[in-house]
Amino acid sequence: MNPEQKEFLVEELKGLREKVNVAVRDARQLERYALVLTGGVWAWLLTQSEGVPRVSWWIPFFLSCLMMLREGVLYFEIRDLAEYIRGVEERFLGDEGGWEKHVHESKTFTKKQFRVPGAAIAFWSVLIAGTLLGPFWLTR
Repeated sequence: MNPEQKEFLVEELKGLREKVNVAVRDARQLERYALVLTGGVWAWLLTQSEGVPRVSWWIPFFLSCLMMLREGVLYFEIRDLAEYIRGVEERFLGDEGGWEKHVHESKTFTKKQFRVPGAAIAFWSVLIAGTLLGPFWLTR
């Protein structure tokens, strides 16, 4: 591999790592926005005494489902980027690999894969369950 190709890969990896960072940040922001949105919509609905269509209470549920799907797409993007970066690391560093190989192997052998996605799964499960049950409880 010539120096120009190496320089290209170095710059490409910098860009890809930035994409991973942005995707992780976006996933966390989606969770934050979903909570704020749900609380805001329900708070507003609770202050309205009359004339609010019953379907309005389901807005947080539907929006939370859409946001959860978007976060799922972000996780797939992160996974794909990590796989590519791991391949480049192994090409340059051999079997030792780099950070992505370390993370991949630690997930495989210590089951850490359930920590980050597991936390997201728990978050969305609680939020979806709450937004699903909320309209029944809040409108009685």
